[in-house]
Amino acid sequence: MSLQIMKIGLSTTTTTTISPTSTTLFYVVPTSLTGESITTIPATHFLLNNGTPAVHFDYNFNPFPKLYINGVLQINDTYSFSADSTPNGIDWFLNIYLSTDSDSILRGTPIVLEFLKFISSSITTITS
Repeated sequence: MSLQIMKIGLSTTTTTTISPTSTTLFYVVPTSLTGESITTIPATHFLLNNGTPAVHFDYNFNPFPKLYINGVLQINDTYSFSADSTPNGIDWFLNIYLSTDSDSILRGTPIVLEFLKFISSSITTITS
């Protein structure tokens, strides 16, 4: 008996929905930051949109965080995130790197963190 190849013909319709969500956190620099340094800011020092203190960064390697200092978007190699494990869970930190030729970040300067997530869902319907 020879091999028979069968082609199944189906018609389908797929609907994909992408839902962006964002979390924005705010911080005001209490003292000027100067010179070559790494400044570490705990997540708990940031405020959410509604004015309540943040507990953690909404950072699970899915979102694409953006950092604004005084309204200017910063390039990725000027900051990073770190976490320390504690008995109460995980403490999150923002680390800002200042080089010797960087301008100072003056007291009262706003720092804004924006975390974007894109959640997608698809539904496929077989029509015939």
